[in-house]
Amino acid sequence: MSHQPLACILSPDLLRKVARASASERRSPILSTLELDQSFRRRRTELAARQIARPVGARAAAAGGAPNRSIYDQEHSTEYIPGTLVRKEGQGPVDDVSVNQAYDGFGLTYKLFWDIFRRDSIDDQGMPILGLVHYGEAYDNAFWDGAGHMFFGDGDGQLLTDTTKGLDVIGHELTHGVTQHEANLTYSGQSGALNESMSDVMGSLVRQYHLNQSAAKADWLIGKDIVGPELAPALRSMKAPARRTSTTTSRLTWITTSAPPRTTAACTPTPASPTMRSTSPQPPLEARRGRHPGVSGTTRCWTQG
Repeated sequence: MSHQPLACILSPDLLRKVARASASERRSPILSTLELDQSFRRRRTELAARQIARPVGARAAAAGGAPNRSIYDQEHSTEYIPGTLVRKEGQGPVDDVSVNQAYDGFGLTYKLFWDIFRRDSIDDQGMPILGLVHYGEAYDNAFWDGAGHMFFGDGDGQLLTDTTKGLDVIGHELTHGVTQHEANLTYSGQSGALNESMSDVMGSLVRQYHLNQSAAKADWLIGKDIVGPELAPALRSMKAPARRTSTTTSRLTWITTSAPPRTTAACTPTPASPTMRSTSPQPPLEARRGRHPGVSGTTRCWTQG
């Protein structure tokens, strides 16, 4: 099992469930998304096998405070390599709304990382953040590829819409990169659920920090800005994780972490009061002990069994 898998906002199990329940004319874009996701997973496994882990203590002192963003237009191709560079760090907005949304979302995610945790980008060493928009045709996903890129699909308009609209989705995916560099969790079982849970928490906090929301005021919905009518109103709720949020997600079976181990697809903490104003350069003690800073409460996981 790879430590650095393809981390998509929509899991393959969910996509397969939707495909099975959909009319034949709706299956084509969903199956195409699954096929592309699988090809990337094979590539990530090959890359992970060749990658040498960075030794503990090898991190340079953070000097950052400013992101290094580049946004590329894939022009609906399915190439792994970046396409046409459309906007880079310091340049003004362009005509393409998706490019600007990805650029701004990267900046707001970096702002939370730096302001609250004094973290200089994904690897804490000023790593460039590369966004690849308009990936594929009607591609129903967005993902961090583990190799320094976030890919954005435009959606088919039914499952997902333009995925660059989701600030929480961007924060979620870039946090997979942070987890990769800090903990290198195996993306399976309980460690995989923890990986997803951390990304959901941080994705929601990126949006809350931008909107200056308290934990009580926030809706704690994930993906509400990118879902189409088939998944509305959101991909999942962290405030009420057992509540049905759509016809599709109601087919999921919710369990608590005290239940016997199963193949866990995602895991969401029930939020309490996130600490949004800590200026300590080091993560709080509870984070180093395996809990997200400022989040308490129970954890619920869902599986697709």
